[in-house]
Amino acid sequence: MTTSHPCVADGCRDHGVACPGTATCECPPQPATGRTRICGHHTDHTRQLLRELPELWEILGAPPGRGARSGPAGNDDESNVRPSGRTAATEARTAVEAILMVWLTVLRYERDAFTIPTDDVIARTTRADVVRHQGDADVALHAYRDRSIPTQQRHALHQEAARHQAAAQHLRTARETGRDIIETHRELVDRNLTWLLSGIYADQVVHDIAAVHRVATQTIPSSGTAVRILCDCGARVPIPTPRPKMLTCAACGIWGDLDWWSGQRGPAVRAALRDLPDLVFAAHGLVTTYEQLRQWRTRGYLTPAGDEPGRDRTGTARGRQQLFDLDAVVIVARQRLLTGGHGQHVG
Repeated sequence: MTTSHPCVADGCRDHGVACPGTATCECPPQPATGRTRICGHHTDHTRQLLRELPELWEILGAPPGRGARSGPAGNDDESNVRPSGRTAATEARTAVEAILMVWLTVLRYERDAFTIPTDDVIARTTRADVVRHQGDADVALHAYRDRSIPTQQRHALHQEAARHQAAAQHLRTARETGRDIIETHRELVDRNLTWLLSGIYADQVVHDIAAVHRVATQTIPSSGTAVRILCDCGARVPIPTPRPKMLTCAACGIWGDLDWWSGQRGPAVRAALRDLPDLVFAAHGLVTTYEQLRQWRTRGYLTPAGDEPGRDRTGTARGRQQLFDLDAVVIVARQRLLTGGHGQHVG
């Protein structure tokens, strides 16, 4: 007979049918799964956050205006620069590097035969992988040029060559930015995550990865006005751009994927035409432009859902501006995309 142990992750609750599911309830923790000391929800959540860290690290290192912002409000004034001269983005990036190295060090001392590859070893491996992928692409392209083989086979060869070329380019970029080191460190922690969650470090691993992911996502900017979803605790959770798969309320710690949070949004979101491109992208990954939306309004595809006092770019009151329902605009954008209209979907 196996005994079920409670999950040791901080704040874990097994909410009953009658429980409203708030962070202050007294429901017991969910049971741990398998040989770990963590429930299935927190195990999956921790692994997903871990796998997003390399991308967040890269975004935080982007030049101003292309990714990371300098401070909590996205401004570059002196208030956003730390006494050491380091920006919030730099500190968040360093935190990602540090937390991965902390747990690699734990694994090195706790697990037999575990070694941490040096940066030079990782660099050589990346370069070798670039050569391998480029060689495979060249072989596939050489075969593709043989017009005596069936068309379907030539098409498959062309696709194979494209995949290898894309992989080679990704690895070249990763080597230039140093992301290959972060990816390698992340992969090593990921491989050993079940072991970490099965022992005395379980609750600390869950806490550390969630904390550094939260700092990183709160430091990257939205490309403009962001959708903010009302949490049960009363705080509003922004959906940043680029969009992480998991979002966490900074006030109460409740988390979920984008689909779950979108279901919590409540009343319809309405916005002025100039704010809609950022909102449509942040919530649904559809790329549109202000000019496209203006054309769709002129052609009758978009119908105003109301209006409000308008303001120009300086914030000065000016007349009234039309408001459009975000969900209705998303439906139109998807229809235009599927029927060959201008637009782009980013998965």
